[in-house]
Amino acid sequence: MTDMKWIKIIETGTSKTGKTKIFEVVTNEEKMQILGYITWDGPWRKYIFQTVANTKFEEICMYDIADFIKEQTKQHKKSWIHA
Repeated sequence: MTDMKWIKIIETGTSKTGKTKIFEVVTNEEKMQILGYITWDGPWRKYIFQTVANTKFEEICMYDIADFIKEQTKQHKKSWIHA
């Protein structure tokens, strides 16, 4: 789990193939609300963030999510080289 200022990103499992991770993005409150999911997107060949309906984000949340996606994509692509 990754704690940030307003959100948490929690690894919740792997894809059906087991090759990529699945994450939930939730509020950083005691009663966490799901804001969206981070999953691998094959056509884009990188992790993407998909929101749930009617969620709102300010710039700190968006930067945190973008940085997390960038790092996860980088780590996953490194695994291709070492596979």
